[in-house]
Amino acid sequence: MRNIMLIAAGLAMSASLGGCAHETTRDALRGAGFGAAGGAVAGALIPGLGIAEGAAIGAAGGAAVGLLIGWLRYRSEVPAVVSPSSRSETRVLVAVVVAATAFGPILTLIGSAASWLAYPGYGPLRILQSLFASPAQDTDRMRQLCTDPGLSEACRLAVSQTLGTGVGSAITSVGPALLLVATAGGLRRGRRFAWWLAMLLNTALVAGCAWFILLWTRGAEDSYSHSFARDTLILVAPIVVPCLVIVLLLYTRRLFTVTAPRATYLRLGLGLAITAVLTAGGYLLIAYWERKEFDPPPDFALLVADLPARYLPPAYSLAHSAKFFPNSGLGLLAWEFCGAVFWVMLLAGLLVSFWRANVTSDDEAQARARELMVANSGSSLGYMSTWPGNVYWFTEDGRAALAYRVVAVVALTTGGPLGDPGARADAIRGFERFCDRNGWIACFYSITDDARDIATELGLHAVQVAEDTVVPLAELEFKGKKWQDIRTALNKAEREGIRAEWMSYPEAPLSIRDQVRVISEEWVADKGMPEMGWTLGGLDELEDPTVRCLIAVDEQWIVHGITSWLPVYRDGQAVGWTLDFMRRRGSSSFRGVMEFLIASAAQRFKEEGAEFLSLSGAPLARLDRGKEVTALERVLDVTGKALEPVYGFRSLLSFKAKFQPEYQPLYMAYRDPSSLPRIGNAISRAYLPHLTARQGIRLARKLARR
Repeated sequence: MRNIMLIAAGLAMSASLGGCAHETTRDALRGAGFGAAGGAVAGALIPGLGIAEGAAIGAAGGAAVGLLIGWLRYRSEVPAVVSPSSRSETRVLVAVVVAATAFGPILTLIGSAASWLAYPGYGPLRILQSLFASPAQDTDRMRQLCTDPGLSEACRLAVSQTLGTGVGSAITSVGPALLLVATAGGLRRGRRFAWWLAMLLNTALVAGCAWFILLWTRGAEDSYSHSFARDTLILVAPIVVPCLVIVLLLYTRRLFTVTAPRATYLRLGLGLAITAVLTAGGYLLIAYWERKEFDPPPDFALLVADLPARYLPPAYSLAHSAKFFPNSGLGLLAWEFCGAVFWVMLLAGLLVSFWRANVTSDDEAQARARELMVANSGSSLGYMSTWPGNVYWFTEDGRAALAYRVVAVVALTTGGPLGDPGARADAIRGFERFCDRNGWIACFYSITDDARDIATELGLHAVQVAEDTVVPLAELEFKGKKWQDIRTALNKAEREGIRAEWMSYPEAPLSIRDQVRVISEEWVADKGMPEMGWTLGGLDELEDPTVRCLIAVDEQWIVHGITSWLPVYRDGQAVGWTLDFMRRRGSSSFRGVMEFLIASAAQRFKEEGAEFLSLSGAPLARLDRGKEVTALERVLDVTGKALEPVYGFRSLLSFKAKFQPEYQPLYMAYRDPSSLPRIGNAISRAYLPHLTARQGIRLARKLARR
């Protein structure tokens, strides 16, 4: 049964990797190749489990079936010329190979409960298990060893091996293998430190295998002699595999150039040093205090001599039988978990260091980007590129720029390219290459039709994520039945003595600023969720003197509502204005205050000669244009509907319909469909960077009640 399950796992791995590769690269040959690679990985790992030859043959068959599935499924789509692998794709393949060398020992530890020396069928990578796992002796074997006084050293060795099979020791056992997996994650992101670490770990594997083979052949000459070919394979394969990985790493060294932010590894080293001191001190203190629980009771010098073994995989006991053993209590706990805690902290710190992006920004870059934005904003969201949190990338000729922020290895742009419209294609192509070099996923967020068309021509995928609402001002008149709500709001404001006052928020009187702050805080408190950011401005964004604010006040200068407007530039002139900040006082404000403020702003902008005003994009809301809806768009529709009670995106779009706008879709463009989960995570974190655990639970409850 177990052999059948492993064969099925090999086939599933090969088929699924083949399909994922096709979705990722849209390249049929690579899809088939990945299918074979999936089966090959299974074929490499499963024999390493030491399972009988039948399972190994089945796993090898998985490679052939994977190749066949890939070829049959995608043969009609094979291009005439196969393009070379991209930098990102090659990094992924190298990471997969490195991870495979780690998964072999991990799967071995999971799949084998008996001692490898006693197991009748073992594969060529079987020795790798012995570098990590401490094989427990069965009860009869323990009784036999520990009854004969002449075998006292063998008894002590067997006891030390058996003690290495607990939970804490299991964590320590897989620690080095998981370190290789974490290193593979860094390689996938192009990290130079991960490359050096992979080289070091594979070199250590070579040395460890050589050391163990010498130990094994010296002490158990007859335990493995079956045939010359098989013995040679068993002894050579564990050394050859990491050597081949080292060769691969050397060959692809130029691809791993991404560095971490300054002082990242200094903090990592400091944290690990503190962890080592605390765990070592805790072990020595507890073990010495509970020394009577050990057999025999050790002195402090013996505890210090034993300390390094607490951080090594339990297989170390094959060459080092402990001089004392814990029986129970805190001594056993310290014995088990001293090294486990260190390995957990090491892995967590390393993963965090690989996720941190080396992003730098300076005032000069911000000033250059602002100049390009004033020359041509590119879209109604262009001014948002100047907000805090964005950094800037420029084309080589400096004609265009993109504002972006890196969230969880995803580089999210704030709108499309700024600057010369003729340089948009170069900007999109160049920015994607820039992200690829840095190990990031490029995501062009909230781009217009023009940028979307360029992106799709370059092979990117695009999906609508928002609906911009643009009101032309040239012939705007609030006449006719369709403007009834707007006229009602204007007339009501006049009757109640409400007027619209323009102001610059940084220069506004303190009483006005305080009222706006209170109104905003009440609005956020009423939502029960944190204020969204990124492309949705808050009070901090009002501090810009270029932003124009329009407030509704009565005769007592009580603020009933406020809106803010961002300029949209073309050829250095403000040709439009984008609505950003919208807040109204609670139940005490007059009904229709937002309609009144937007209508008043439209009238003023028309008098100034502006061409349009944008009511900004409504995220996760779109107009039904009667076209076929993709599966991803359906997912976004469901998400927007689920979030409606909390943030009201669809209600906002319905409200904007009162102004008879022209609807212009905003898109998200991306290269790899398999990166969508990470892009979704990055977008949610960009919009809600300060979401607390309590707020997350509250949001989940609200969604569950839907």
